[in-house]
Amino acid sequence: MARGKRLLFFVVAIAFALVSIASFGRADYVLDAFQIRVSIAFFEYGVSELQIPPLGFIRARTHLSPLRLQVALQGVDLEGLRVLLLSGLSQEEIYARFLQPGQKIILDFCVRILLLAALGGGLGVLILGYRSWFSIFKGSAIGLLAVFFILFLTFVTYTPAGFTELEYQGMLQAAPWMVSLFQEAFGKVETMAEHIQLMSTNLYSLLQRVEDFGQAELAGIDLRALHVSDIHNNPVALELVERVVATFAVDLVVDTGDITDFGTPLEVELLSRLDDWPVPYVMALGNHDSPAVANHLATIPAVTLLNGEVVEVAGLKILGAPDPAAQREVMAPAEPGEMEAAVIQLEEVLAREGKPDLLAVHEPGMAMPFVGRVPVILHGHSHTPQIREVEDSVVIDAGTSGAAGIRGLQGTSEIPYTLVLLHFSRVGGGWRLVAADTISLYYRQAAFGFRRTVFSPLGEGDEIGKDKGFSGP
Repeated sequence: MARGKRLLFFVVAIAFALVSIASFGRADYVLDAFQIRVSIAFFEYGVSELQIPPLGFIRARTHLSPLRLQVALQGVDLEGLRVLLLSGLSQEEIYARFLQPGQKIILDFCVRILLLAALGGGLGVLILGYRSWFSIFKGSAIGLLAVFFILFLTFVTYTPAGFTELEYQGMLQAAPWMVSLFQEAFGKVETMAEHIQLMSTNLYSLLQRVEDFGQAELAGIDLRALHVSDIHNNPVALELVERVVATFAVDLVVDTGDITDFGTPLEVELLSRLDDWPVPYVMALGNHDSPAVANHLATIPAVTLLNGEVVEVAGLKILGAPDPAAQREVMAPAEPGEMEAAVIQLEEVLAREGKPDLLAVHEPGMAMPFVGRVPVILHGHSHTPQIREVEDSVVIDAGTSGAAGIRGLQGTSEIPYTLVLLHFSRVGGGWRLVAADTISLYYRQAAFGFRRTVFSPLGEGDEIGKDKGFSGP
């Protein structure tokens, strides 16, 4: 075989081996609760890439070969993930749980890649015109050895330290803090498991004691509304809200937004608890929500989305609107101009349809322009519960009914679950807010706080007064 032909033989065998891998070098696997797709591509020097649809992907320089390693998250078994979170495993035990199946996936994928390389090399020389079995075998061997060398170089030079310098694309490029948030979440996985188990264990007894205190000396109530906000994907929060609804015979729930963290399809699946919700659930989307969240919530019979109009639910006339940021897929705060436009739209509805019983929005900036014009104003966003009276309006912030989600595990001081129970009585053809109960639950101490704020009718002495609060284990 002449030198030129030999060189062509080698080049074609290697080229077809690489083309074969580029065309078919991917495989789907199940790794515990996660469905992943593993693939490789050549001529992207030293890159490892993690894709998280639809957030984007993360890249890092991790090795010294012309190879891109890619792992894409295809899906999550939510029940399996819940079991993993509730398992109480330590970080080391979780690593060990993933290590063996992870090693099997790597081995299986490498064997698959080498077989594709051998098939591609043999096919290349066959197309080149060589028909003998020896030539085809030789072409297969050349393709296999070339790819084996690249894989071996990747293996011996691979260093996880490359992940200290990350490149972000997609939504992650605009908000790389998401990655650090996930890292913090894994760092707190033991705390999260303890948190969920402790809350689930103590929830009933805590609420029973709140009920014993909270129902005292309050008569003439015709309607109870539960104000919740900023659940942020906390798996315990909706259970807590549902227990409060049953305990206090709540007529409707008003949620002022941020029920999710990033508004992704995965998070939407976590809202399935609302499918059989026992009372009306009124929702003003927050800046952490998205059109995907809105579209899913719109299919749930119990849910009423506030979209800039007055709706009547359980006899209450409620005006509200989503945060402007909830109307786009990329999570970012609303611009001042967007917020101003949303306020103007609500003002137009107010002028056209008259004063509602209640206004519900996410941002305080959308709430405060209506002080003195709407009797009860609900908002969230701050994660700090607050009740105040301003110019004949009662302005209420429910705080965070999900204990700030994952962020609540990042700090040393505990962020409690907070909710506000509103007690209304009928007055003529409308409603009067008689009292508001702020309920706080502390999962670490298995303790709760309760404070009732009683509102006097206008012209009858003090316009706002606070009953003594109560807290205890």
